[in-house]
Amino acid sequence: MTLDLISFVLGAALLVIGLIGGGIQAKEITIPAIGTSIRIGASIFGISFIILGLWLGNRFEQPDINPENTVQPSTPTSASEKILFIARDQLGANQKKEKITLFINGAQAGEFKIDSTHPAASTSIKVPAEGEYPYALSGYVDEIDNEDEEVKRYSIVGQGTILITKGAIFEFKVKGSSGSTIELELTPLIARPLRASSLRDI
Repeated sequence: MTLDLISFVLGAALLVIGLIGGGIQAKEITIPAIGTSIRIGASIFGISFIILGLWLGNRFEQPDINPENTVQPSTPTSASEKILFIARDQLGANQKKEKITLFINGAQAGEFKIDSTHPAASTSIKVPAEGEYPYALSGYVDEIDNEDEEVKRYSIVGQGTILITKGAIFEFKVKGSSGSTIELELTPLIARPLRASSLRDI
C-alpha cells in the first residue's frame, strides 16, 4: 500500500466518522457515537488527509522533465519545417556580366544577375528535407578576352548532385570549358553534418 493510498483511505474514514457521528456497527467493528466537536475535528482531518493523498499521488506520477533525460524525436523534418540553405555568385576576374539560373530537383530555385556595379549576389533556397538533390545550371557570362581585349559571351552549363543540410552555403566555381561554353559546378563553402534522422532516398 502506497503512502498516498493510505492517506486517502484514512482521510475518507475520518470524513465518514465526522459526517455520520459514530454509532455504527458492522460485523465485529463498532464505532461508538461521538460528540459534535470530535466530529468537526474528524471531518477537518479527513479532508486534509484526502487532499494530502491526492497531492502525493500527483507528485509521484509526475514525469521527469530534466532536459538531459528527455528523448528527442527522431522523425524526419516535416514539410512545414523546410531546410534553408544559401547559394551565392561572385564576378570573377575579367568578367563584365553574368547571369545564372539554378534548378534544384528539376525546379527553378534561383536566378543570379551580377555585373561590375553589383559584383555579387546570393539567395536563400528552401527544400523539403536535408539530403542529396540533383541540380542544373544555365546562363551566360561576358568576359574580356586577354588577347584582343574584346568582350566575348560564353554559355554557362552545369549539373550534378549536392548534399543539402540546414544552413549550408554553396558557391559557383569553374569546372571546365570547351569553346564558347563554360561548365560550372555548385560547391559547398560551408557544409554542416547531415543529421541521421534526415536521411532520405532520392
